[in-house]
Amino acid sequence: MKIQKHKLFTLSPLLFFALLVCLPVSSVYAQRFSIEQTEEFLNEYWVSTPFVQVSSLLFKDSLLGLVHTGANEFGITSDGGANWHKRTISLSFERDAAVIMISKDSLFYISTNRRFIFSSDGGQNWTNAGSVTGIGGDIISMVFYDRLRGLGTTSDGKIYTTDNGGFSWTQVGGTPQSNPNTQLNVYDSLTICYGSNRSFLLSSDRGASWDERSFSDSINTPDFMKIINGNIFISSTGNTWYKTGLNGNIIYRETLAPDLRVVNFAFPSENEVWVASNNDGIKVSTPGSGVWSYSTYPQQAPSTGIYESFNGNILVAHYSGDESPAMIRLSDPGKKFSVKRARIPGNYRLSAVKVISPGLTIVGSYDGAIFRSTDQGRSWEKTSGSSMLPAITSIAAKDQSTIFAGCTGGIILKSTDAGLSWSMVTTSLTGQITAIEYKPLDTLFVTTSTRVYITTLSQLPALTPVNFPYTQNNITKVRFWDSRSGFIGDSKASYYTVNGGKNWTHFSLGYFNTGDISILPGSGICYLSGQNSLQVRDLKNNRYYDSRFRGFFRFVDHDSTAGFILDTYYGALMPYYLSGPRLEYLMAGGPMALNAYDYFNSGYSIGVGDGGLLVFISYKSAQEPPSACSGLTPNFTSNVSGRNVTLSWIEPYLLTPNEEYQIELARDDSTSVIVSQAGITATSFQVTGLDEEKTYFWRVRARNQSGWGDYTPWTKFFLMRNVYTFREVTLPRYATVNSITETPDGTIWAAGDSGFVARSTIQGETWEVVPFQFSDDLKYCSANPYNGTLLISSTTGDVIVSTDNGNSWNRTTSGLAGSVVRSILFLSETEGYLCGTNGLASRTLDGGATWYLSSIPVNAPDLNSIISLDNGVILIAADGGIFLRST
Repeated sequence: MKIQKHKLFTLSPLLFFALLVCLPVSSVYAQRFSIEQTEEFLNEYWVSTPFVQVSSLLFKDSLLGLVHTGANEFGITSDGGANWHKRTISLSFERDAAVIMISKDSLFYISTNRRFIFSSDGGQNWTNAGSVTGIGGDIISMVFYDRLRGLGTTSDGKIYTTDNGGFSWTQVGGTPQSNPNTQLNVYDSLTICYGSNRSFLLSSDRGASWDERSFSDSINTPDFMKIINGNIFISSTGNTWYKTGLNGNIIYRETLAPDLRVVNFAFPSENEVWVASNNDGIKVSTPGSGVWSYSTYPQQAPSTGIYESFNGNILVAHYSGDESPAMIRLSDPGKKFSVKRARIPGNYRLSAVKVISPGLTIVGSYDGAIFRSTDQGRSWEKTSGSSMLPAITSIAAKDQSTIFAGCTGGIILKSTDAGLSWSMVTTSLTGQITAIEYKPLDTLFVTTSTRVYITTLSQLPALTPVNFPYTQNNITKVRFWDSRSGFIGDSKASYYTVNGGKNWTHFSLGYFNTGDISILPGSGICYLSGQNSLQVRDLKNNRYYDSRFRGFFRFVDHDSTAGFILDTYYGALMPYYLSGPRLEYLMAGGPMALNAYDYFNSGYSIGVGDGGLLVFISYKSAQEPPSACSGLTPNFTSNVSGRNVTLSWIEPYLLTPNEEYQIELARDDSTSVIVSQAGITATSFQVTGLDEEKTYFWRVRARNQSGWGDYTPWTKFFLMRNVYTFREVTLPRYATVNSITETPDGTIWAAGDSGFVARSTIQGETWEVVPFQFSDDLKYCSANPYNGTLLISSTTGDVIVSTDNGNSWNRTTSGLAGSVVRSILFLSETEGYLCGTNGLASRTLDGGATWYLSSIPVNAPDLNSIISLDNGVILIAADGGIFLRST
């Protein structure tokens, strides 16, 4: 028997592999055991912004915030800083002061040439709304209490107030003319104005009056002051911060070491003070302790400043030349993410994991043990039995039944019954299999540290090497997203394919050594290098992040939408989004001794490690209804006409796809709903058969597998009458027509140069010239709606009147020779008013036969239009932004 056994294993290699040796190694019934998954408390959460440098941060409330990033650029958020939208000011008007956020959509700023520049769509478009008066010099700081009431300071130390939204300003009396306090901030009922090293100003009546309070000792020049619970926290130059009372008495001061290049301090609460330095990172201290430690801020790039909003958020900015984005600290990451830990008993060194579906997870170990779960890790069964299997390094699956495990010694384990039993396939490889991956429809990729092999399931264990132009140094990963797209990850030279492996594109990592990599061709590239360096390339939006983080990044895995990057040193997570690059970082319960990680979808991913460690990571938002949509059009700024209207909206960032939308449309007010339509699968919907010249209100909500989300607020638009096309109607003779009007009987009249008068009795289809004995250029025509009297104005200043449908004409003066009538108004058959150029304003009491000049200001310019209000008051609009009002 010994001789026969020896001869069996000395067969020629070709004959040996032709026999397709496949030895059963486990087939025993496995007993299932349950484990406890413990939820971790998540308390630190940092989110990247699309900015690098920042000059100021201000939150209006817990959701609405605005950040300035340059002279022309800024950003806004409506969800507390989780998502930011980059905006620019009007290219035609440079700003002289900060952009002011009144609401999510309403923004404004004052330009250097003192124009009021307004946006009603969140900074996407800007309008010159008029002149700003009363405030001179360079504007240093502005605050607004509401839409109308605000304060501003200028470089010459003056303080101004406005009560009409910023159009006109008045200097506050009694303010020192050389006041060095020019920075304004509002804290509850108190407004503080600071900047001097000797004193500051306080107001409790919204800037109507100020009280100057001196410091008990001279301080370094302050760059930020914040009032918290009756005390003032001050960030100043010279590496120093202060705490004073409202009376200016210095309670505490602290100066940091001179070799620390401090940029500034921030005070998110009275129990913590933060410092940003560009040579030693971000540190935090308890006020008064004198003990500073590194904060939880994850990036290691030099900082150009730390900013905090009034709701306790912290934002850290960097140099514009860096690729490190500014990041903001948010609260309650546990509302969005879930991290649970558990252990498989037996102190196994778990080394490989594959989530084939939420109903089937396979885990292998360096100890040769294989475990199987069908309920997302709540219970397990050991399916390797008591067999001595080789160390398992990687797991792949064709489907729910056919599963492969790569092992040391070039061995592959195979299961055809969903991991319940395994057989051993011996290949020609003698070293460790570092990765194994199935590519649809029948291909298996197998790698060692330096070579890539390919085979089909029918040819296994015969392996064919794949040749690449560059030498592989340390192949750690092979991944196929589908039958065409995949990549091979190496520490130096990685490759990706878009045609199933027929051709490979080299992706150089330069001088970096990569611990893990992921390439989704056409979408994104993420690689972890130098242990703490993260580089993300968004191929769709052409954006790039390259930043160094504290910790030790080990694993990255995702689907086509999102995934996670794992920092095993600190036990932190970085959610990874492929729909637009953003970096998030949250502490997840301490160090993780992980050896493998697999992400299936937003609701289920698992990491495995030493001591039987299991870490379950998911997005909680995957089990929640969607948030509200945005970007609703049409809205109150839209120009909409016709009886058919297309409603469109933008869906929020989502992990779980929306299954349908529902719109509601109301007419006249939001309570009169005339359309309620669900089952919409696109982000637009056409409503037909609407009435023109009506005001409508509409809203939308979305539903995913977890239910309906919230409706958007009602959005208002006005539906105008639709004018489709115009065609030319020829007059009986050539003439320049200057004005048209309609008499009560439906006759259309036209008046023009050289005494041209014509009329049409069939809606302007055909015209006839009316005999007219005057040759004046006629500039304006109107009709008395009470009796049909027709009035035509001449360039001479006369009014030419007909009371018999144009059969005869009488000439009368308008009241001011040489003035041209521009507007006529009748209140009855006999009482009427007109206005025109050169300050013309007249009244008639006999239906227009005689006009009497009215008394107006002597410097009144050209008068353009006249109307009557319900209370009988007459309003006249004039040039130069002037209105005349009757008394």
